[in-house]
Amino acid sequence: MSGSLPIALGLDFGTESVRAILIDSKGRQLGIASGDYPHGQITDRLPVTSIKLPARYALQSPGDWIDSAVLATRAAIDDAAIDDAGIDDAGIDDAGIDGESIVGIGVDFTSCTTLPTLNDGTPLCQLDRFASVPLARDAMRLPPGADGVLCLDWMNGCRTPLMDGNLRGAFTGLGLQHDPEHLYLPLFEASGFASIVDAATAMASVPEEKRDVVRPCDERAKAYDAICANYRVLADKLSDSSFLH
Repeated sequence: MSGSLPIALGLDFGTESVRAILIDSKGRQLGIASGDYPHGQITDRLPVTSIKLPARYALQSPGDWIDSAVLATRAAIDDAAIDDAGIDDAGIDDAGIDGESIVGIGVDFTSCTTLPTLNDGTPLCQLDRFASVPLARDAMRLPPGADGVLCLDWMNGCRTPLMDGNLRGAFTGLGLQHDPEHLYLPLFEASGFASIVDAATAMASVPEEKRDVVRPCDERAKAYDAICANYRVLADKLSDSSFLH
């Protein structure tokens, strides 16, 4: 479309749905829509098996993210075409918005998680051989430190707020006795602990009487004994029990 303004697509992935919004370079909202995840929150059983999940588990199907994002984006484009009254330069005509008008995509998640995939990005949970293997559950049954397997999770050179595109990640300590969950837990530990270490470092400059006490292992977290045990390991590494109780 010659003469049309560039358009940005924003995708906000939540607990049960994804929202799509289209905004032009003047900051005008052109279209907005949402798409529900077909599987919603998976709290009872894995989608393709009869395996019952433990209490307090809430999972999502990775395929839902893509499928719902497509539906939400198409609906937002349709919404933009309907609401285009009086906006002549917004990248919309009788044919609607075309791909060339969308110059950028911003993605936001309510939270993030570690998702094991093949080299082409296919999630392992979508493969027949892993469909009935809940790696997160098995990983949480491992002791802190994953039986000696460690991960440096700079896989793409980035870890907020530290950015260095020249860095790369690695696993160490792998042996023939280790299983897939021995890769999953170190990824969790590496990504989660890094944020806590950053926070603890910042807290070190705050007088102890002014620090907020962090309590990751309260009554509500009893179902996550493995996670709490890992926090205790981290507290030992920090050599300062005033941070974690």
